[in-house]
Amino acid sequence: KFVDLVDENSWNEFMPPLVTKDVFKYFQKYYDEDVFIAAGAKIRELTKQADKLSPEERIKQIARIFSNFKNPDKETVLTPWRVVNMHLSDTIGGWCFWDEKFENPIEKPRFVNKGNVTSYLFSNEKVRFLEINSKTGLYPLYLAYSCFKEKQKTLCIEKKLESEKKLWNDVVNDNLFIICKTPMAKTITRRTLLGYTQGKINAHCFDDIKNIITYKPIQFHDRVLKESFWGKGTGIMKFDAIVGNPPYQENVGSDSNSSLSKQLFPYFIKSSIELDSNYVSFITPSKWFTAEAQDKSFIQLRKFIKNNHQHFCSIYHYPNDNDVFSKVSIAGGVNYFLYDKNYTGDVQFSECYGINKTTVSRPLFEEDLDIILSMNVFVDILNKVRKHNDFVSMMTIRKGRN
Repeated sequence: KFVDLVDENSWNEFMPPLVTKDVFKYFQKYYDEDVFIAAGAKIRELTKQADKLSPEERIKQIARIFSNFKNPDKETVLTPWRVVNMHLSDTIGGWCFWDEKFENPIEKPRFVNKGNVTSYLFSNEKVRFLEINSKTGLYPLYLAYSCFKEKQKTLCIEKKLESEKKLWNDVVNDNLFIICKTPMAKTITRRTLLGYTQGKINAHCFDDIKNIITYKPIQFHDRVLKESFWGKGTGIMKFDAIVGNPPYQENVGSDSNSSLSKQLFPYFIKSSIELDSNYVSFITPSKWFTAEAQDKSFIQLRKFIKNNHQHFCSIYHYPNDNDVFSKVSIAGGVNYFLYDKNYTGDVQFSECYGINKTTVSRPLFEEDLDIILSMNVFVDILNKVRKHNDFVSMMTIRKGRN
């Protein structure tokens, strides 16, 4: 029944492009049905067992379950728990479940303080987080625990476990808002946050979120910013932070082997900043810093960001994509950033090679450049060249690609 139980959109999202339902049915006879069913039953049983644990221990159990899942293909990156902890602890802080080198999970979570952003987001009982494009629920899981830890201080010591579970459900209901691309992603996200319990989750599935954000961003904003859309009242929603791992690109060629692709993440960055939350933090490919995409989306994104560049307070750039997503090839490397609409100044640009980070405070865009320099050493080279006698910029004598 596996093929019939999964809706078409979810199938296309989670399966590699060539593995259609018909193809799966064809080679289904080569599976050992008992093993297939037993594997699914084991995952469900582990999830149900986790429901009996404290929130902290439950998170560890859920993370162990997810560690067994693999990315089906490079266009469907299931963000690992390690990467979620790297991304959010480096940008907004909170409670991290990995050691400082992000090599191993730790027994007791450690608190990472990023100053004003951390205190604003996790000391605010009414904070509202939005994750766009949830596939697994691991981003809101991290956020929920960081909110939970702050509120846990007020818990009654008697009936501790019962009080903790109620508080956890309250955090999920009050502080987290989630958008998914498919029904299956929404179901997985619910299981991640609440397991098989009866709590409430604020999650919506957009049938075609990629096209809505790309071509109808105002319509998207209008829906998401209505309290009635979330069942929270009749006013306007205000999100304090928007986080996540947006979809990167989609194939637009005539067949699955076509090299033509449409970039998606630039539209998600732009649309999220326009939602006017205090903070935006995404993890994306770094090629938008300098490249010219076929659909001009990178150039358009850089133009948009150049008008808001002073609000980018930190960028962590990993030239080697495998330092973040192992066994997934992403040309140009990977980065995550923090946009703070109330911040004005230079960006803290960190080059990251494994556990080694080199950070320089500099303008996001250098004078007369429409690209973002992806290596800090380029800034020094640029300044030396500009100071040379009789310097004339190549930008003044070139045409396009020539």
